[in-house]
Amino acid sequence: AYTHEELPTDDTGNTLSNQYLPARAHALNVCVEYDRQWKRRYGTSFCLGGRVLSGTKNQEYVDYYDISKGTVEVRYPAYTIWKLSTVHRIGRMVKLTLALDNVFNYRPRHYYLNAPLTDGINLQIGLKIDLGKSL
Repeated sequence: AYTHEELPTDDTGNTLSNQYLPARAHALNVCVEYDRQWKRRYGTSFCLGGRVLSGTKNQEYVDYYDISKGTVEVRYPAYTIWKLSTVHRIGRMVKLTLALDNVFNYRPRHYYLNAPLTDGINLQIGLKIDLGKSL
């Protein structure tokens, strides 16, 4: 996706402060999936998904409680976050899910308005047992 955001200007041509999160000019979402039934009672699927976002900048107030102090330009860096997951289907009743979120362990230098809320790589494990189905 490509986004071109134009912020309003004052009478002198200066860009006014944007009170909202600025749009990132470039964004790319990627998803690659593979699914296979190995045996009658066992199958797996794998998924690699990611987001790639360009850097952006914004004019923000130095002090939100005293806007007379003016604004400063804040730059948000580009970043990418990827997730790798696998689902194992065992019989008709059981599904085991394993996922690594933020595979490359991205951590923003500063957690602010336009930073991803992550503190690094995260392992997730899930188990689903459907008692309504027979073995």
